Amino acid sequence: MKRILPIFIFSVFVFGIDFDEAQKQVFSLVEKFESNKKFYPNAQFREKDTRREFIDPFFAALGWDVTETQDNPLFLQDTVPETRLRIGDNLKYVP
Repeated sequence: MKRILPIFIFSVFVFGIDFDEAQKQVFSLVEKFESNKKFYPNAQFREKDTRREFIDPFFAALGWDVTETQDNPLFLQDTVPETRLRIGDNLKYVP
């Protein structure tokens, strides 16, 4: 929790989120991970699943509009979907 405390403090001031509610949501994500952590190294649990299950809810708890409900233009969005990933000299396209 010490590592993410500065993110919480930043989010409280910038996004006006409720610190206690954000903390409950993040602790809930940690508990969810801890109770199922044997499953996550499985090849069936992919990067997009990690984002959907943990990363997006984490940033949503901090006040980010991860689903882009505000319909902002791409350059103003909190999150931008990636369509390709550079691995070494190669580009891998992400579905």
